[in-house]
Amino acid sequence: LFTEDAHYPGFGNCHNIAINEQTGYAYPIGTNTFAGGPHFVDINDPLNPVAAGGYDTEGYTHDAQIVIYHGPDTAHQCKEIMFANNGNNGAPVVVVDVTDKTDPMLISASFYDSLGYSHQGWLTDDHRFFIHNDETDEITFGFNTRSHMWDMADLDAPVYLGYYESSSPASDHNLYTKGDYCYQSNYRAGLRILDMTDLENGNLDEVAFFDLFPQSDDVNTGGGTWSNYPYFESGNIIITHRQFGLFVLRPKDNALIESVDEDFSHICAEDSVPSSISESVNQLFTVFPNPSAGEFTLMSEDDVNAGQLRIVDVVGREVFRSTQQYFANSPIRIDLSGEPSGTYFISVQGESISTQRLVIN
Repeated sequence: LFTEDAHYPGFGNCHNIAINEQTGYAYPIGTNTFAGGPHFVDINDPLNPVAAGGYDTEGYTHDAQIVIYHGPDTAHQCKEIMFANNGNNGAPVVVVDVTDKTDPMLISASFYDSLGYSHQGWLTDDHRFFIHNDETDEITFGFNTRSHMWDMADLDAPVYLGYYESSSPASDHNLYTKGDYCYQSNYRAGLRILDMTDLENGNLDEVAFFDLFPQSDDVNTGGGTWSNYPYFESGNIIITHRQFGLFVLRPKDNALIESVDEDFSHICAEDSVPSSISESVNQLFTVFPNPSAGEFTLMSEDDVNAGQLRIVDVVGREVFRSTQQYFANSPIRIDLSGEPSGTYFISVQGESISTQRLVIN
């Protein structure tokens, strides 16, 4: 028996829970709160989960992936971005900036033809492309399994690249990407592995499959594989089956096993810090960062005193606070070398307020 260590009573029913491990926030999806949109919970202290708001502007969300975005759209890099599939309620693919939990901002809401039910999707490792499934278009329109592709180079205006249509009429459910491959759980068609190397041109190519429901490829969603997990270093893939439980597979092709996530952490580390001066909101202060040492110098540009200086991380955890008065042109150094890599926000209260971002590596 399990003994409860903590309890969060903020919602009742829930379709699933997405978690961003980088920020320590859980996102219950499809609850009875926020019109079924994502519900934000701070779980940095797991024994003390704290309600942090939610997003209801686009209505019900069925599934979502939330990341610290490191894709090609520089206007949104290093922000916490949600990529949501919203069923057939309004826009089926929605991108939201959830960095500020008190004020989440819609970036884009996109549509495609022959919408059945936009169910779930996943970004490629480089955050350039987004692939998602439509669980009921096979049932509604008689299509074979379709995987929809989006170019997310501009989050404000995603470009629909079209769809890949498989040889099977089975409905699709959950898919995930790793390296050059997309791993799809397509109900009665089983696990399907697609090569994504020509995704930029709207092309996918099936390179492997394992049929977990060999007696039928029928469109019915009542049998076969529900989901999969392809992220073990061993190359093993775990697959869930609605009738027969858990399957563990291993591809015969070593190229599939060796397909690993590329490390993009540098994009939200030292490379995202200006090489000389980091511009503040009102030019009251300038930050001279030294990411490798985890330190920075704050220089007052105007003949004013500054009151409280405060530094918080992306989830609002305070890492430094001081009520010391800082005088004009008196640089200070604050050692952040004990803090993990990531984005930190500096606010200084003086004759006006200056808030700016510092990224340390």
